[in-house]
Amino acid sequence: MRRSQVKEPQISIAPLIDMVFILLIFFLVTASFEKFSVMPVERPSAVAVGTLSERPLIITLSKDGVLSIGGQQTDLLGLRMLVQDALRGSPERAVVVDSDKGVPVGRLVEVLDECRIAGAKKLSIAAEHKR
Repeated sequence: MRRSQVKEPQISIAPLIDMVFILLIFFLVTASFEKFSVMPVERPSAVAVGTLSERPLIITLSKDGVLSIGGQQTDLLGLRMLVQDALRGSPERAVVVDSDKGVPVGRLVEVLDECRIAGAKKLSIAAEHKR
């Protein structure tokens, strides 16, 4: 009698590699890549300290959304008009935005944009000095 040779079972990895490549292509095609727009920021240098020729215009932004300039409450459109009026005599006057810690960054950027549209060239954000 002849004994039949029993083949040992083998696992083929070719279909597994095919599936991995198909999944890779699927994820590459369906992934959405976003390009974020970045607001240009000029970093100040602390080489020389100069004196201000006049007091800066201070805009206060509280975390509950109240926006005021010189103690007068306003909204974004009113802010633009008030900043334009304040800068009419001296367009190089510094504008400082003093915001609370809990203010959303988007709201702060809106205020900075309105100041820039109003003609402010020297924009700053007030910061608390940690000791």
